[in-house]
Amino acid sequence: MTDDTRDRSLTDPADLESRPDTPDPQTPDDAAALRSVLDRTATLIDGVPAGTYGDATPCADWTVERLLAHIVGWTEAFADRAEGMDPAADPDATAVDGDSGARFRTAAVRINAAEAADGPRPAKAADRGILIAEYICHGTDLARATGQQVEYAETSGEIGLTALRGMLTPEYREYGFGPEVAVDPGAGAVPALLAFSGRSPADGSAGSAR
Repeated sequence: MTDDTRDRSLTDPADLESRPDTPDPQTPDDAAALRSVLDRTATLIDGVPAGTYGDATPCADWTVERLLAHIVGWTEAFADRAEGMDPAADPDATAVDGDSGARFRTAAVRINAAEAADGPRPAKAADRGILIAEYICHGTDLARATGQQVEYAETSGEIGLTALRGMLTPEYREYGFGPEVAVDPGAGAVPALLAFSGRSPADGSAGSAR
């Protein structure tokens, strides 16, 4: 498995045509959950301690710096797509610095504004449920790598888990997702989402999960 395969986002345009469509309609509840997940992830980015960029994360070969670059770069790409445009820059070539939090929040505002606009969503826009799953998974990775706490809402976890189950077929796991991890049936939607993505809901270990 090559690095460019493992490092792809759940919503990489290079793979959209080969992925099954998620069957869930886009609803106002999805938009509200996405706003909540973006806000909680922004707080995590703001809270990354100085001097931790070289630290390991639950994503096996990613440092905190690499994880931050992935989150920020892809959020800017998602914002472009939510506005009906192709990404202005390669999200995987993003370099992070002291303005990571501001860049993330600016892109999140653009996503939320586009999602609140009247009319049909642009064809380029990513599925809200997949975005929610992306931020819950990588937000949890970032929290665990930097000693922070985060609680994503149960409703957000339910939406993200439903979307990911519709997209992440056994064949698609080769794009960087480890095998599903066992989880207590009563653990809740967020731990179930983490487990389905290949992460341990207990300690955040993700193996090769992205």
